[in-house]
Amino acid sequence: MVQAPVGFQCPECVQEGRKRTREWSTSSPIRVSQGLAAINALVWIFVALLTGSLSLWGGGVTDIHVDFALHGAYVHQDGEWWRLFTSAFLHYGLIHMAMNILILVFLGRMLEPAIGWWRMLLLYGVSLTGGALGALLVEPNAFTAGASGAVFGLAGAVV
Repeated sequence: MVQAPVGFQCPECVQEGRKRTREWSTSSPIRVSQGLAAINALVWIFVALLTGSLSLWGGGVTDIHVDFALHGAYVHQDGEWWRLFTSAFLHYGLIHMAMNILILVFLGRMLEPAIGWWRMLLLYGVSLTGGALGALLVEPNAFTAGASGAVFGLAGAVV
């Protein structure tokens, strides 16, 4: 036992604490966060190339949004539950997508090293699904797209 400012500590406990502090540092890789950010960016580029719309703020609903964005009628009546997930990777403009990616990477730098890659992926997926279900409850007849629900879930986990 080693005397500490407030009692005693065992040397093994101190070493374990130092190791854990290193594991949780912000220099740890954030592969899930970066991968999700890359998928969001690639989908936006793909949609922009297909539609010819490079809108900064959002160009409205395109055919791709009609096919893949969240909309209550398609989910409930047609059974297209996959829209809960595909809608999170569509965005209405460059600023919309960039802000979601920026916040995703910022929060991912804090969360992913602390909770691990698979918990980060699980948290993102649960947040994404919860956000989509919430959007269906609030406005079931609107075409909804974006990763904001997932990002807000990450923010809630940080708090």
